[in-house]
Amino acid sequence: MLILASPPEAEYFFADFKQDDSFAFLRGCTFYYPYKKSLEALEVVYTILHKRQSGEDKNRYTVTLIWDEYMANILALQGEDKKKAADVMNKVSEILMLGRSLGVRFICSCQRPDAKAFPDGSRLNYGIIMILGAPMRSIYEMLMPKEYIEMVENRQFERGEGILLLQGSDLHFDIVNIGLHFFLKNVRPHAASCSEA
Repeated sequence: MLILASPPEAEYFFADFKQDDSFAFLRGCTFYYPYKKSLEALEVVYTILHKRQSGEDKNRYTVTLIWDEYMANILALQGEDKKKAADVMNKVSEILMLGRSLGVRFICSCQRPDAKAFPDGSRLNYGIIMILGAPMRSIYEMLMPKEYIEMVENRQFERGEGILLLQGSDLHFDIVNIGLHFFLKNVRPHAASCSEA
């Protein structure tokens, strides 16, 4: 949905740490970075951020890093190389804190948005928060202002249902499962041409 609604010059980089078959249709695309290559996607986007920040790149078209299973990737990296993991988390924090006005965005999915993967409060810089079907209060406490927690506390969500919080707005309860179906139906055919790249 995001890709289809963007201007043609917008760039997307998809880091797929899990690399199961969910995004197999993207595997031939130049913007697809599977498993261990997910860090390469971060480096490309981080470099763009710094070129824009220094004035070397005057463009402000949207550049978006979409990172599936970010938390799992960070945990795996922490087990291999703690210094490298810290460097990655700091770069993500910098994108979250500085990227908005420079046209650089970060979207991630994770099972549990633990603070240890978002140093210095960087997870508070997300403009849109979507939580699907999380039964644990701690998940909401990690991402939402306290005044909204009680609104969610006893609510039961079905598959694909959850909350949507836009920065500076009211809390919305929505069925958001349609977003994935729209993506798979409409973006997958466009990505099919990537396998020829």
